[in-house]
Amino acid sequence: MTKATPVCTHAKCAKKDNAEQIALDVIAARTSLSFHRVCEDERVGKVPDYRSTCATVAVEVKKLTSAAMEWHIDKLNQQFQGRGFHPMRSLQETWMLLMDTTEARESWDILRQSTGKPRKPRFDTMLPALEAALVQVEAEGANDFWRNSAVSAAVGYPVCGTKIPAPSLGQRPFGPGVLLNDAYGGVRSTDLDIDVSGFLNDWLSSERSSNARESLRAETGWRIAALVADSSGPAKDMLATIRDSEGAPSAPLKLPVEIDEVILIAWPARVILTYGHRDGWHREPLLNLTMSGSRVSQ
Repeated sequence: MTKATPVCTHAKCAKKDNAEQIALDVIAARTSLSFHRVCEDERVGKVPDYRSTCATVAVEVKKLTSAAMEWHIDKLNQQFQGRGFHPMRSLQETWMLLMDTTEARESWDILRQSTGKPRKPRFDTMLPALEAALVQVEAEGANDFWRNSAVSAAVGYPVCGTKIPAPSLGQRPFGPGVLLNDAYGGVRSTDLDIDVSGFLNDWLSSERSSNARESLRAETGWRIAALVADSSGPAKDMLATIRDSEGAPSAPLKLPVEIDEVILIAWPARVILTYGHRDGWHREPLLNLTMSGSRVSQ
């Protein structure tokens, strides 16, 4: 694992999440340079996340993810601690339920009601209301359902469900209850120039890139915006196209004056796409990296 040499004792400067560690490992491997965390109090205004020890490269890391899905994942893990099956004594069957999280994944921000209040799933109060709704579904004799209003209201997402058949001989039954998972859809062109170059150009020209641009503006060396993307955010369709292709886009990125190179780390596809003023597009596999004490396999 590539370590960033600390340059101060501020707790906020020592923080580093998985996305930053992934980006740092990738950039250190590509440049053969060592990096240190830049102190937030180094100067007036914003500073980059990392700078090479020789001060020739500055790096700002951004996650292309959804605040709504980050909240979803955090609260789901906090409430259920990884448990996917939830026994319910009032039921007669085992149900597989799929929460449609497409809208949450496609939103950069927290979803909101028409009143402006945050619209979040109700994991803390979900199970009793869900059990009552499924009792009614069973009473109606349904074997499956699509976006049942009572079930969806209990969960906070559109939900579809189906009964799980009785297990074959030797298989262990779950018993009455629900297996809860999520699913999502999307629309994409499968064209790298549209789904990758187009998506990234939209991001680079939007306010969402303003923090990266401001952080790199005063740097005198090579300035890199490292973008870590996963399927839990609006980048999901771009990632699917990268996964299903072998090349790089041909359409150029419209880099802001503050950014010399974009490094896109397509995490689910295990692909790195880079675009810079000097060399244009380049694609390479994301090789095995050591991250936070674990091996990240290709």
